[in-house]
Amino acid sequence: MKKITLFFLLLCFIFSLTACSNSSGGKYRYFLTLSHAEINMELGDSFTLRASYSDNKTRITFQSNNESVATVDADGTVYAVSAGECFIVVEADGVQKSCKVSVSAPIYSIELVYVDVEYVQVGAKVNITALLYRDGVKVDKTLNWSVTPSNNCSLKVENNQAVFVALQQGEYTIVVSNLKCSAQCSFDVVDAKLN
Repeated sequence: MKKITLFFLLLCFIFSLTACSNSSGGKYRYFLTLSHAEINMELGDSFTLRASYSDNKTRITFQSNNESVATVDADGTVYAVSAGECFIVVEADGVQKSCKVSVSAPIYSIELVYVDVEYVQVGAKVNITALLYRDGVKVDKTLNWSVTPSNNCSLKVENNQAVFVALQQGEYTIVVSNLKCSAQCSFDVVDAKLN
């Protein structure tokens, strides 16, 4: 009975050794994973690819096969340089994966809609609407607004619509922008008593 038990234990041990090895000499097989197989970017954008190797210690490298289209840093952040396509090759311990990068270069523009008057009186409200276009098609994205000088006036913005009120006379310039383009308008504000 002892011989049968010993033989059975030996078989289990051999089975466990073969179950943990592969056909390439008993070495455990590690896996490289990549967060994206394909990404679409616009000129000037950046995007971070995430990669991991299953041993959690092997160094992972990133390389672009066409740096005139997109570059990549050591952390996997891809930068869109010009319109076109390329591949980011990710490697760890001889194992490779790639991500296709397509870069487009759309033209953005901002149109400001407001009543164009020669002078605005102190305290008067001016309503301004900003419309963003991508290749001539209106898109809805939040825009950044600023006014110069920023003191002695208010600029309240909601859903790319603003109400501007100057509390003192002078020239005020409102700039509306996103990362792709900008537009501006200026108002000469005069004291109502002078008219």
